[in-house]
Amino acid sequence: MNIKEKYLSVQLKDSEDLYHYITCFVNNIESSLSKKEILKDIRKRDEMGEGLISSNGLIIHIIDTKISQNRILYLSLKEKIEYFSKQEKHMFYIDTVIVLIINPNYSITGSNHLKKFLNDKHLI
Repeated sequence: MNIKEKYLSVQLKDSEDLYHYITCFVNNIESSLSKKEILKDIRKRDEMGEGLISSNGLIIHIIDTKISQNRILYLSLKEKIEYFSKQEKHMFYIDTVIVLIINPNYSITGSNHLKKFLNDKHLI
């Protein structure tokens, strides 16, 4: 199954606003997942290790068998927001967020622009 990708530039005020935006976005395209389930999926994945990939970039994983289409959402934040890393015990200011919306039962095929986006944002 190919991955659908979407690029958005958004204005958010803080990390709570970020998670609200993501849950609304995912719930809109995957209505079988409630906002509560989406947050649970994010927390479950974060327990394995948070997705902070640089001092200004974050990957959020939503992995659920109810997902009908694998997607990657690329968010460029118009202004940096605070993100407290529980793992690092440090505050970071992020302006790039990648949201992986994945059904673990689907194979991931086709090309996507993840590596290019990471390079362009100087995250790798």
